[in-house]
Order: sequence, then structure tokens, then C-alpha cells
Amino acid sequence: MIKITIIDSAGLDVIDNSYHIYWSDFLKDNESNALSIPAYIEENSLEIRESYLKFVYEFGNTVIGKKTIISHLGITSNFSLWWTTLVAQKCNYLKSPQIDNIIKFLSFQRWCKNKEIGHIQLNTRNHDLIKSFEKFCTEKNIKFTFLTPAGEKIKIEHSRSADKEKKLSTRVYRIMPNFFQALAWFIFYLAEHWNLKGVNLDKWKDTSNSITMMSFLVNLDEKQLKMGKHSSAYWGPVPELLHHNNQKINWIHIYEKNSHVPNTHEASSKIIEFTNSSKDIHVLLETFLSFKILFKTLQDWIKVIKVGLSLRNTFDDSIANNALLPLLKKDWNTSIFGQEALKNIINFHLLNSALNYLPKQRLGLLLTEYQPQEISFMHCFKKNHHQNLVACAHSTLRFWDLRYHFDKNIFSDNSQYIMPMPDKLTVNGMSMYKSLSDSNFPVEKMFHVEAQRYLYLENLSIDQSIKYDPLNNLPLKLLVMGDYSMANNIQLLECLQNALLIDNFEIDITFKHHPACPIEPQDFPDINFNQTDESMKELLPKFNIVYTSNPTSASIDAIFSGKPVISIVDPKKLNLSPLRNQPGAFFACSPEELCFILKNCNSLLNDDFHNIKSTFFNLDSSLPLWDKLIKSFV
Repeated sequence: MIKITIIDSAGLDVIDNSYHIYWSDFLKDNESNALSIPAYIEENSLEIRESYLKFVYEFGNTVIGKKTIISHLGITSNFSLWWTTLVAQKCNYLKSPQIDNIIKFLSFQRWCKNKEIGHIQLNTRNHDLIKSFEKFCTEKNIKFTFLTPAGEKIKIEHSRSADKEKKLSTRVYRIMPNFFQALAWFIFYLAEHWNLKGVNLDKWKDTSNSITMMSFLVNLDEKQLKMGKHSSAYWGPVPELLHHNNQKINWIHIYEKNSHVPNTHEASSKIIEFTNSSKDIHVLLETFLSFKILFKTLQDWIKVIKVGLSLRNTFDDSIANNALLPLLKKDWNTSIFGQEALKNIINFHLLNSALNYLPKQRLGLLLTEYQPQEISFMHCFKKNHHQNLVACAHSTLRFWDLRYHFDKNIFSDNSQYIMPMPDKLTVNGMSMYKSLSDSNFPVEKMFHVEAQRYLYLENLSIDQSIKYDPLNNLPLKLLVMGDYSMANNIQLLECLQNALLIDNFEIDITFKHHPACPIEPQDFPDINFNQTDESMKELLPKFNIVYTSNPTSASIDAIFSGKPVISIVDPKKLNLSPLRNQPGAFFACSPEELCFILKNCNSLLNDDFHNIKSTFFNLDSSLPLWDKLIKSFV
């Protein structure tokens, strides 16, 4: 029987003869009697991802009182609120930080299968993780102890930034029970959005247009916006292609506060301007607010709360792998009793109202990340007997962005409350096609189109004029791409600083900061760098290598222009880089690895590096694939 010490937090390392498991770190040099969970996940990534997707599927299909959880959460005859819960959303990218710990826990369970373990000691600050290991060890009859730093409060994970928590109103909101959080959100939501009620509603009711598109009122072309015209970077030239085919569009916009449209009064004004300057009809989701919808929303929410209360005490005995429940508890509670539930229910009814007014539509288009309003749109579009629903996966598709990935059984389900799905899902290149194929998505539902958000890359030339050669005595020219998160910037620069201390070589560093997160060079006195706000187009030809944080999409621009990209890997999180497993992309887990890659980057590149442009995205600004899709339906 072996003793295992699981080390989750910095400062909680131990020196003993137990087997060490690093929960959020990589192995130290020459450490043999140990395991790194982040490294183990990457080595077994496909199997571990599938085990998580299977767990979510089985959770929803758990039978309690002769009905599945999905059925219990039905709010209409064939739509279940389950599909909008945070558990089903699987948004580890932003909303559900504990998903990373769930993935790690499943990895640990996979590793320890058939091993004889007598004692587990967990060194952590995470209260939910302690509860999960208590459940696991009780079931397996394993002795369990835990250690937290003396004098420290045990940490409970939150999904929002610490900066926001500094606000008094936010702190007060956080300590409120979920029910009262939801009511507070509902009141503020109605106070802010009620003035949008009825905006362009008469024109919407009278429309004869036969194409509907759902989009977000953000990421708009500033020049066109000032002229009162609608142009979305999410859709690029696709709306103009529809107009070229003599098609007019019904637009449903989801409003989110942003610098270009800072409040709902401005949103209302812009929607009216968009409609007046074109033959399209534009509305906001809140155009369809009514007292009837408010009443129905509260009625459905109360019904869901009653169901949630009836299920609460049966979970431990019903859910397979119930050791994961403490890590899911917060997401489940806000999805049933809190703001998430109320928001998703009202959005469902607003979308159903919007689509019910329309004449029969021949084509529906929506941006999709399988988020709640998109799931609701898919269901309501078909419920109202419209035809040909096409979801657009508009960005890059990351292996560990779990929103796009599903258990294989989802696609063969024919139950009453099946997950709403599009008729077709657009894929913007072979990279996305392969990722979805590997993730069980039906090939017959995929439709190749051009990557409308990335067409600017079509004519981006591959620059091989500046290559680093350590023998020519010229400095390595390194472009550091700043992140929107200051914590990520600090990690980025500290790792680089430590890498440069390992080996002495000439390097010329330029830092391009994110517009939302400038830095002060004096905060990093031990590293010499210049700052710039030049565009990527201007900067990239001047550098040998680009160095970025893990999730940034700026790495796409760099690698398409022929520059190798090094990303720093944070072992606390899953690898969300869009360039994971792509030639020309390197991942540094430590200063030592970063130093090695910087010195040997050219020799590490393979012959496939410069072929990424032709294999990653479909790029053709004349949009023949989009044109084929449109003509096949309208």
C-alpha cells in the first residue's frame, strides 16, 4: 500500500518518501518518484477528454424517480433547460474554472486504477477539491488527510476576476443566496433593457424576408457604425454575398455593453439606423419583452427551482462518480436556482417570440459556441417550422475548448428532450474539420466555407527574410505579444527573464501590449525591452520569433506570416492555444524549455511549418464555398 501526496498549491511542497503527484505543476528536475497531472493529461488527452464528455452525458441522463435529469428540467413539451446549464455548456474557457480540476480528477482516477493506495494527503487551498477527495477516499476506504497553509483561509474558486470583486456591490452580490442573486439580476436587467421593448417590432412583424441571422451587437466596423450602417467582423463579407444573391435579412442582435455601443439607448438608436440604411430588418432580443413573457419566465423558473430542490438530496446516491459533485456544485446551483437559470429562461422565451412572428424562413444562420442563447435559437427556429438551420463555428477550434465537443451518444439520441442541433455546421478549414471529426461530430452535418473572420490572412506573405542564426553574432529579435490579463503578462515576462539568466545570448526584445492591459517597464527592471503599439502587419516582418501567452489568437497572425510561435504553458490550466499540435508552434513549460527553444528554434522546425496556411483555414475572398451553401438553400 502506497502513500500519495498530492501537491496543488505553491508553498505546499513536502520532503518525504511518499509518491508525489503535482496537481498544477510539471515535474522538478531529476524527480522520478512522482507524476505531473498536467503532463499526464497531455499524454492521454483524447481519452481523458472523452471521459469528461461521457461524464457530462451520463450526468444529464441519470434516472431519478423514473425520469432523467434532462427530463426533469423540461420547460416545454420538448425543450429542457438542462442544455443551457453551466454543466452542459462545459465553458472552461470563461465561466466554469472548476472544469480544469474535474479533468484533473478524472485523470487521477484513470492513473490510480488498479493501484493499491493506503493514504492520500492533499496539499491545497481549494475547499471544493478537498471535499471531492474526501468522497473518493471514503468510497475506496483510503485514509485521507489534507494540509493548508497555517493562518490561510481555504480558497473557494470563483470564475470572475479579483479586480471585479473589489467593488462593494459585487462583494455584496456574491454573498447573497442564488435565489436573491437571480432576483437582483432580473430587476437590474429589466431596468436597463426595458427601453428596448418594441424597437422595430412593427417592421419585424411585417417582414417578407426569408433569411434570419442571429449575431452580437459587438465587434462592429467603427467607420460603418458612424455612418449608421451595420458591418460585423464576425460575419465579414457574408451579408453582402447574401445581398448580392438578392436576399434580404432579418437580424436578431444580442446586446452586450461595449465601447462602440456603450448603453441600451445607443443600441436602440443604432438598430433603427441599421434598418433605415438598408433593406434588412434589425431588432434586439429585448425588442420582444412583454409582461406575458416576464410572467412565463418567472413561472418556469419557480418550476425549475422546485425540481432542483426535489433532486438535491438524491444526487449522492444517484450520480455516477459522485466524487466530482463538490466541483460541480456551484455551477449546478446557479444554473437552477440562480441568475444563470433566470437569464436562460427569459432568453428562450424572447427568442421563441421573435421567431414565431416571422413568415416561414428558408435559411437561418447563427454564430455558435453552443452557448444558451444559441441552443435556444436552434430549438425555437425548428419549433416554429423554419427550414435549413446553419450554425457557424466562426473562430478557431481549440482541443480543450470543451464547448464544441460532445459525447458520441448525443448524436444518436432520439429521446423527447434531445439536444437542439443545426442542420449544418460550417467548418472554416481542414484543421476545424479534423478536430470535429476526431470529436465524434457527424461528418455529414459539416459544410466547408471560407473563414470569413480571417480573410485578411489570404494575402499575408510568408516572410523568411529574417532568420536567427546564433553563429552570425546578430541578436535574436523577439516579439512578445501581451495579453488582456496582467497575471498572464507577468507570467510571460518572468519566465522570459528567468530563461535569459540560464544562458547568455544576444536578444532584442519588443513588447506589444494588449490595448486593455498596458504594462510599465519599471515593473520589470531585470529585463530590457522596448514597447510598441504598431500593428501586427507592421511588426511581424521585423522579428525572428513571436512569444505569446497560451490562449491568444494573435499567434494565428504570426504563424501565418511564417514566424515560429512560442507559447508559455500554465500548468494550472488546460492548453487552450489555437496552435496546439501545429507545426511551427512550440510550448514552453519552464524557463529552461523556453531558453532551449529560443536557441534552437530553427533546427526544431519541420518541413510542414510553412504549409499551415493552406491547411488551417479556407481563404478565398470571393467566397465560392459560402456562395455554394447559400444557393443550395435559397
